[in-house]
Amino acid sequence: MTKEHFYISENSLDFTGDSYYEEIIETQITNQETLIELGRGTEIVFENEKLIEVYEYYEDNRDIYRRKREIAPNELNYRKPIYQPKSILKSIISTSGLHQIGGDFSDDFYRPSEKISTSFQYLGYINNEDPTFSWLPYKLHLTYPIYLAAEILFLDYSDNKKPKLFNLDELLKCSPILDEVDINSEISFIPQNFNFQPSNNYCLEINSGIPNWIQGHYIPKCPKSGKRMQFVCQIYNGSQTEKSNIVPASDWNKNYFEKMEFFGADLYIFIEPESNIVCMFTQGT
Repeated sequence: MTKEHFYISENSLDFTGDSYYEEIIETQITNQETLIELGRGTEIVFENEKLIEVYEYYEDNRDIYRRKREIAPNELNYRKPIYQPKSILKSIISTSGLHQIGGDFSDDFYRPSEKISTSFQYLGYINNEDPTFSWLPYKLHLTYPIYLAAEILFLDYSDNKKPKLFNLDELLKCSPILDEVDINSEISFIPQNFNFQPSNNYCLEINSGIPNWIQGHYIPKCPKSGKRMQFVCQIYNGSQTEKSNIVPASDWNKNYFEKMEFFGADLYIFIEPESNIVCMFTQGT
């Protein structure tokens, strides 16, 4: 019988059917080339529908190794995954790109009206005219309070031109990260169009397809429907600043206002398409 191989871009997995690990496997299932390029991951091998081998990939001194590990007794009955392999999608700047990073609020998309301690910034949009994102219910315009010390943000896009804060009470307790930023601060970023293209590794700008977790796997649940949310993309670096009324408190602080970035972290963006709830949070080292 032919052996079937499956590749997951995470290590230290448990193949018992536990829901936590199944969520990771479904989210991170990919191809062998991606594991080799990333220098991490797990390969599982089936024969006659039975799990027969498990290998872990790891990097040491820039060399990639594939090491067999024992199958635990409680993993022997693990059924082969039914999930479709995914590819990393990395951003490529293109004047004809369907998606946009940067820009500003307009009649197509308004800043959230609720008042918190800092202002919201416009980040760009992910366009559902791209067949890869046809599952999105609309062109998804993105906004986030970059300079707010918030753990997690939920926005209700029931009116997708005028999103409302869903967890307002939590955000009202959050303070600005920098003293020179407040509710009247304005900063916008140069608009740049881009496309996504399949890749075996992540870029340093915008990625989609498979999340690149920095502080551990976390798929949010929608606070409105209770359903698991779907990964849209993550942003590490955006475009340069176009205009701003913020006066940096020091030469060092100028760095935080020269381009779209999240204090060295990645911004993760998820949506629950039926409830129209969007979730955003950061992970960093």
